[in-house]
Amino acid sequence: MRFRAMVAVVGVLLAAMTFNALAASQVKSVRLWRAPDNTRLVFDLSGPVQHSVFTLTAPDRLVIDINGATLGAPLKVSTANTPITAMRSAQRTPTDLRVVIDLKKAVTPKSFVLAPNAQYGNRLVVDLFDNAADAAPPPAPTPSVATVPAVPVNPSQPQVKLPPPPPAPAGKRDIIVVIDA
Repeated sequence: MRFRAMVAVVGVLLAAMTFNALAASQVKSVRLWRAPDNTRLVFDLSGPVQHSVFTLTAPDRLVIDINGATLGAPLKVSTANTPITAMRSAQRTPTDLRVVIDLKKAVTPKSFVLAPNAQYGNRLVVDLFDNAADAAPPPAPTPSVATVPAVPVNPSQPQVKLPPPPPAPAGKRDIIVVIDA
């Protein structure tokens, strides 16, 4: 009897641990905004998660795998003036969410997780940096026009040419000694 009770308790504990392991965080909302050199996506989460980010080409896409998460709300964001054309998601497993972002052009992603603070809960932040080749080139510097001439010119006075000094007389000279008292 005692053995059966121990087996039952161990079974209940294992079931509880399995249930907690399967309890996934939820993606509650997604926020997006554009900065001059990047676009930032913030996934608001109900708990901590593990994630991985990678890009695909032809067509350009960004894939975000969020392990230990389910989708709690639709991914609806305004993508105007961003490199994003569309966002879609699917559950790969009951606890793993995949978010695919279709892109207008290639980007360089950087991602990190933020712990809860007083205002927000757990967050997954994904920055999409514009590639240097796609960024607008800086404007060419305009040549500056000098308003003051470098050498002052005075056109009212004509230049006067002085005759060269007379050559020194060749030959003997008088010697003059001056004594000052």
